Amino acid sequence: NWTPPDRKTTREQAKRIISNYRAYEGMYRELLDGAESVKRTVDGHTRVFKRTRKATMVQSRNFYRNYIKALRNEWPDL
Repeated sequence: NWTPPDRKTTREQAKRIISNYRAYEGMYRELLDGAESVKRTVDGHTRVFKRTRKATMVQSRNFYRNYIKALRNEWPDL
């Protein structure tokens, strides 16, 4: 049976997401600076970001930035 996560579990997930995003932000920056692809291991998983249209990359980066802002509003100490 599924039960909703408790606040402690959700906080730990938010902490991991914020930590991972620091690496993703750098990957977006490299792509926007002209790299064709960027590969990094983040949280034990290999991630490959590939260059697409600039508008698409900016939109994706901005989505994550807004998500991180929402998480930090909920947990300002993260």
